[in-house]
Amino acid sequence: MPIFNSCAERLIDRLGQHADRQDAAKTCNILEYISECTLEMISRTSLGGKALEREGKQDFIENLEVALTTLGKRIFNILLHNELIYRFTALYRNEMKAIDTCHRFTDKIIAEKRQELGCHVQQPLETDENGNPKESTLETVICEDEHYKRPQIFIDQLMKVPLVNGGGGHNFTDQEISDHIYTMIVAGNETSATQLSHTCLLLAMHPEVQAKAYHEVQEVLTSKPDQTPIDLHDLKQLVYVEAVLKETMRLMPVAPIIARENLQDIQLDGHTIPKGTPLLMNFYTLHRREDIWGAHSDRFNPEHFLQEDAKSRHPYAHLPFSGGPRGCIGYRYAMMSLKMLLALILKHFELATDIRYEDIKYHYQISLNLAFPHAIRLKRRT
Repeated sequence: MPIFNSCAERLIDRLGQHADRQDAAKTCNILEYISECTLEMISRTSLGGKALEREGKQDFIENLEVALTTLGKRIFNILLHNELIYRFTALYRNEMKAIDTCHRFTDKIIAEKRQELGCHVQQPLETDENGNPKESTLETVICEDEHYKRPQIFIDQLMKVPLVNGGGGHNFTDQEISDHIYTMIVAGNETSATQLSHTCLLLAMHPEVQAKAYHEVQEVLTSKPDQTPIDLHDLKQLVYVEAVLKETMRLMPVAPIIARENLQDIQLDGHTIPKGTPLLMNFYTLHRREDIWGAHSDRFNPEHFLQEDAKSRHPYAHLPFSGGPRGCIGYRYAMMSLKMLLALILKHFELATDIRYEDIKYHYQISLNLAFPHAIRLKRRT
């Protein structure tokens, strides 16, 4: 929570600088501001407090975007799916150059962390005759850090937790740590930033919903001085704000389609789907089914998640984070950070836009983005 609060304050400051400009009547692409904030959040929780305050930060940010954009282009061009063909393209060379730049940035952080924590790559645990770690070794942490009991960020935990189950008693390697870090950054940054930007745009389009959400924020946060951090108790009280986020995820899910492979034969509507069949699930369509969401299922209405029938609705009727054992493990992290950021944005600014709901058009790469900027006008609340 301290990291969330710190990053949120910086976002409000940056948005405030735009709102205070003489040409503040002009719109801003709020996604650019929010993306910087969510990247800072995910970097500080995964790499450490000063990850984006070091040399090479801007190159890292720009090349991360290049790598993701390149991946999106490859996904939607079947001619580039063949690895041999892809390796002869300029797109491949650009991707490799971008990835190499990003890895140099994070590899340096990993090396510094290992030195700081006294860790060693591939340091084995002492095992018994059956190859299982001895109880005595499990009671100690491999890293020789006397302060290991302090709350640690993700990279610290990866370096200190040995791979016991199926890992042969070894620590995570640098490559494994790097892979986990990029999984968090890629999965947690762009998705959260885009989803919150969608939410701000929908609120700007629907001032009556924005007013209701602002009223709740005022009730919950009015007794807290400006410098008092938001805590979990505050977030739990933001019921309508959460409904606004969920309704945005229903209509504009950043992951509208996912793929799965069935582990056994499935009977569906009299047809047999053989084991091992790639299956695509369309959440965008699911979230607009009139038999689930009513006759006006394409309208923005946060009451969908506050009405009595919401309790009896099938749990898989709303799947912005997917579901089942392969559901998104970052669900709670995302909801906490999004609720905090949205609450503070609404507390400080009134949102407006000239874009109409019926004019929304999408551009899909890795996630569901708009075909145009999230153009919003900000006005400080008095």
